[in-house]
Amino acid sequence: MEFRRSQLEFSTDLPALSAGRSVLFYDQVLLQPARVGAPQARAFKLWASKFPVRYPLKAGESLKEVRGLPALVTRLLKDLSGLPGKPETFVAVGGGSVGDVVGFLASICKRGVPLIQIPSTWVAALDSAHGGKTAMNVGGFKNQIGTFYPAEKIYLVKSLLMSQPAKRAEEAYGELAKIALIDGGDWADLFQKTSVQGGELIWKYLRPAIEAKYKIVLKDPFETQGLRRCLNLGHTMGHVLEALQKVPHGRAVGKGLLFSLEWSRNRKVLSQQDFDHILPWLKQNYGIAPGISKKIPLQKLKRAVAEDKKVDSSGQVNFVFLKSAGNPQVEPVSVEEVVKEALRQGWSSSR
Repeated sequence: MEFRRSQLEFSTDLPALSAGRSVLFYDQVLLQPARVGAPQARAFKLWASKFPVRYPLKAGESLKEVRGLPALVTRLLKDLSGLPGKPETFVAVGGGSVGDVVGFLASICKRGVPLIQIPSTWVAALDSAHGGKTAMNVGGFKNQIGTFYPAEKIYLVKSLLMSQPAKRAEEAYGELAKIALIDGGDWADLFQKTSVQGGELIWKYLRPAIEAKYKIVLKDPFETQGLRRCLNLGHTMGHVLEALQKVPHGRAVGKGLLFSLEWSRNRKVLSQQDFDHILPWLKQNYGIAPGISKKIPLQKLKRAVAEDKKVDSSGQVNFVFLKSAGNPQVEPVSVEEVVKEALRQGWSSSR
């Protein structure tokens, strides 16, 4: 199977698409003026009305639960029976959960339907819309089944992304910082020094951040060589927070990123000098501070780490450390080592 890179298009407004035999799936909040502003809600409603088959979805991890898939597929197949021939395209407009579910559907429906992604959240625009991964949750376990199915095209729409609440941009800082530290290029140096904040910050560095991800993805598109594992920097403990304390993904990744940096420093993988350089700009510029507000019960922590999808067949966690900016290092560590470090950093208590 050949991996195809998605085409990227940056635009000011929603694109003009051939809607006649396309199916639109979208986050239902995009029609709510209180969430995205009245002008954007009106514009999206008018744009969406051109699609004969459309599905408003309630975004979130519950959307990704596989138990809800049969009902959605049954309804979809009934609606598709009214279209002449195979649908031309599935169009997904939303954040990571919408993109994951619609991407999975596109990969299995009619043995594959072309996919267009239009991310509406900053985290999706930076990360989840790119790289071709789709994922569904099973019994509360995150991203346990999925496919590789890159979108034919990904539209990055400034008006749509800028309509998100300010906190959505703040939640995405963790993902932007993560890819900057993994890549370590000239753009990452500029990013660390910028005074721009909010959505304007992310829009400014969106293209180089995406290209940084593709540099890695294209070397190991199907994760057969282990090279893509470095993109999980901050995600082992980030997913623990996301699962157990319902912390938004981007914010959880930011916390997990600091966990990884501190462990890298403690293991002498990352120098104290580099650590002292990185930590202040994460904390002062982007509000990513060490530690968590509520400790995780020890047994719940052990179970969450052990059930993470990054645990290999031998029970080892493929944990991502950082040697320096642009130099991530994946090392297999035991679940017990992760838990011990969590205790050291105050994420949990032995009591």
